Amino acid sequence: MRLLAIIAVRKGFATFYTQIPAAYLLATLAVRSLLGLEDEIKRAIDRVSELEELIRRIREIKVTDFACGNGTLLTASYSALMNVLTALKHYKGLDINLDEIGKAVIEEGVYGVDALKYAAQVTAINLALISPGNITKENIHTIYLGYITGKNQPWLGSLELLNNSKRVGGILSFIEGYKIEGIEKVSLEGSEGSFELPEKFDLVIMNPPFTRATGRVSEEFSGRRGLFGFISEEKYRKKLLDQLDDEVRKDVREDLRDIARDFARRENLPDIIKEIINGTRDEFKRYLNIGQAGEGLLFLYLAYKYVKPGGVIAFVLPRNVLSGVSWFLARALLASKFHVKYVIVSSDTENGYNFSEGTSLSEALIVAKRVDEHEPSEETKFIILTKKPKSAIDAMVLADKLLANNATYYGDLIRTVPRSALLNTTYLIQLLTGIFTQYLIMNY
Repeated sequence: MRLLAIIAVRKGFATFYTQIPAAYLLATLAVRSLLGLEDEIKRAIDRVSELEELIRRIREIKVTDFACGNGTLLTASYSALMNVLTALKHYKGLDINLDEIGKAVIEEGVYGVDALKYAAQVTAINLALISPGNITKENIHTIYLGYITGKNQPWLGSLELLNNSKRVGGILSFIEGYKIEGIEKVSLEGSEGSFELPEKFDLVIMNPPFTRATGRVSEEFSGRRGLFGFISEEKYRKKLLDQLDDEVRKDVREDLRDIARDFARRENLPDIIKEIINGTRDEFKRYLNIGQAGEGLLFLYLAYKYVKPGGVIAFVLPRNVLSGVSWFLARALLASKFHVKYVIVSSDTENGYNFSEGTSLSEALIVAKRVDEHEPSEETKFIILTKKPKSAIDAMVLADKLLANNATYYGDLIRTVPRSALLNTTYLIQLLTGIFTQYLIMNY
């Protein structure tokens, strides 16, 4: 993780790697939410009527990270799945071949994409190391992020997938012939020219790049830094930014606005929220812009496009997702298309408010389930950690306690809010305009 961080900084990538305890906390909550095992693990398994169906589902699960880095979130997700199988074997005495299923999950169910080839290689190595047997293939890819001067062609890394995953592989094959500059499938032996992703995933888990579109001057680098700050020549950086605006950001913004408008029509929202969404008041138009949210919001939208109905997304995001004006449409997306299950922030004064290595940013963990229709019984758990877990095992124990609705573990602050309350005037304005976290703190 430290080595990759050095390389990422050297290249000017907006890269932060998830702390291992945070990865296991997020992955455990996400996997258990996906499988419907939201209680202390033994009690949750005791309520499962079709155990063989649960095993089959785990074997066939598809999980991805479109900014996989060193693979921490993917390995944590794999571990969370295997922990469920181990619990089934232990508590139910089932004859489960853990090695065979674990091998199948890595070979057929785990997908990773990253712009740094070296990071993708580390992901491949990490998955191989935790595999229970000798694996024969992996599904880890690199997609070029930058400007190919010889071809006069900008490429946006994983965000190219918002256009068409088949287009990405086909055009890159044509342009680059699957050279290092283009797109590659990474394996332990090297790289091979193939690119294939499922159309939809059961779980999309990510800690995406955070850098905003605005640059900043840094003594560590010469010139202006910011989004795509790794590009030394400003004219090429501008072409890449133009590509991002023309090919991605504009379409994403319009689709998010349409989703928000539909949300306003379907739900009994407060008038002020409808006015914000419909853009009828000039002072609220800034809520409909997404530029300052940077790539994090675009990757959240990418997850929305690739997750199955009933699937789960799990994200490490800047805490601004709960309060930032530029994240308003993202919050509307989550409220409209997802059942937000968990929102976790840290108030650990000793160990920090972050969940990523090498940053002092305040961050949030979010787990949400994609739903076509909302149920009145939906609830969201807002959790303020007073002490962050310090190890993977500690994080899994904490996740189990949170799933069991144990509000006393670690002395954490937990508020469970039903959807009906979130759609109430006070709660919804606080949620969508970003005051909810402050509300929670003030009420304890």
